[in-house]
Amino acid sequence: APSSRPPTFPAVTNRRVVLGAALWTLSVLFFIDQAIAIAASRRPYSLATNLISDLGNTTCGPAICSPLHTFVNATFVVVGLCHALGALASHRAWPRVRSGRLGVELLAIAGAGLIVAGLSPENVDPAAHARGALVGLVALNLAMLALGWSILAVKPRLGRLAQGAGVVGLVGTGYFLAGSGAPGIAERIADYPSAAMVVVLGATLLVSIVSQARPAVAPG
Repeated sequence: APSSRPPTFPAVTNRRVVLGAALWTLSVLFFIDQAIAIAASRRPYSLATNLISDLGNTTCGPAICSPLHTFVNATFVVVGLCHALGALASHRAWPRVRSGRLGVELLAIAGAGLIVAGLSPENVDPAAHARGALVGLVALNLAMLALGWSILAVKPRLGRLAQGAGVVGLVGTGYFLAGSGAPGIAERIADYPSAAMVVVLGATLLVSIVSQARPAVAPG
């Protein structure tokens, strides 16, 4: 029988949830490491016209030359693992509704897609890279919609923020697939809001767990 207790978030705070939240928070490396690689690029790198994947391109040609390509591709794999393992570890934190279960499953799929993209650089295996990246993008944004929906009743602002990130990301994905004249901007609109939201959700979980763990101060 379904529980009559009102939903809470986090619903459970155990060591696995702490691990999952920490992994999601650690995925901020996705942004930090890209900034490092852009600064080290030996060709002018444009956020408007260059793809994120160009930073992992293993060749050094007239248009693209990323000396930290191994570092970037390793980052994709590590962040993909953070997303997927974080979802598996923290699944009990989410209200036990279908959207919560669906959200963590989709985020695990998104992480797997990013791992495939990192293991298959754009110039080494373009087909596998494109499939992994597309699956990752779509699943990541749908995950934010589902996770946001699951906590709307208990964390309305956070829920709406997650859903907003998912909507913007899906619009950006459509813009990117339509062949935007500024593919770098389109890809970042598709990816960055929801990727950042994973970090926000992880940090929020950690803060909530720490707050619950503090002993109450007796009045005196």
